[in-house]
Amino acid sequence: MIISETATNYLNNLTDNKRNSQQSGILHFVMWYGANKNMASITAGSLNKYVEATAKNGKNANANIEAVKKFLTYAFNNGLTKENMALYIKNKRLAKSGNQNTQNKDNKKSITQQGYDSLVTELERLRKIRSETVEQITIAAADKDLRENAPYAAAKERCGIIEGQIIEIEDMLKHSYIIGEEDREHGKVNMGDTVTVLDEKNNKNMSFTLVSTKEIDMSCGKISVDSPIGCAILGGKVGAKVQVNAPAGTFYFKIIKIN
Repeated sequence: MIISETATNYLNNLTDNKRNSQQSGILHFVMWYGANKNMASITAGSLNKYVEATAKNGKNANANIEAVKKFLTYAFNNGLTKENMALYIKNKRLAKSGNQNTQNKDNKKSITQQGYDSLVTELERLRKIRSETVEQITIAAADKDLRENAPYAAAKERCGIIEGQIIEIEDMLKHSYIIGEEDREHGKVNMGDTVTVLDEKNNKNMSFTLVSTKEIDMSCGKISVDSPIGCAILGGKVGAKVQVNAPAGTFYFKIIKIN
C-alpha cells in the first residue's frame, strides 16, 4: 500500500483531537518521503535522514517525529511493513527556544521587536493555512486513484509552497535576536531609529527608519542598515555629515534628528 493511502487510513481512525495534533507531522513525512511510494520501501537510513531534516526545523519537531513513530507502528500492526520501522527512529535533542535576547548572539542578525512580531504573526497565519491544506489533502486522498487526482495534486503543491515559507520564517527567527536597550548606543543612530537627514545637494529633508534586511519596506521609509545610506548614518550623531556612495552617485547628508 502506498504511503499517502496508509496515512489517510491512519488519520481517519484517530479521534478528532489526536488527528488534529498529528496530521501536520504525518503530512510532512508523507510529503518528504513521497506520497506515492510503497510503505515497504521505507528504510532505517531514510528515517534517519527524515529525523535530521525535521530536527533542523526546531519548533514542533519532536511532536512531528512522535506522530510518525505512531504512524509507523500502525502500519506494522496492520501488516504493511515487515518490521516496526518506528523502532529505528530516535529523537534528536533540540535546543529550547527562549527569549531571543538571552541567546548567544554570535552569527545572528539583529532585528527590531516590531519586525520580530511581524514574522511571528506571519508564521502563525501560514501554519493555520497549512492545517487547512492538510484537511484538503486528506479529503482529496480519499480518492485512491491519485495519478489523475487534480484536487490532490493542487493541494499537495500548495502545501509544499507553504511548508517552504514556514521553514524560511522559522529559520529567520532562529538566526535573529531582538535588539534591546543594551545593544543601543545612546545619542547615536541605532537600528530601529527614525532619522531625518538633510540632502545638502538638493537642500531637502528626508526621513528613514533603519531596520534589518527582513523588514525593508520602502513605501513606509524603512531601509536596511546594510544599505548604502544605512551604513553611512548608522552610529552617527546629530550634526554629523556623511558621504553616501550609491549606484546612482555620491550624496552628502547631514543628520538633523534622531527619533
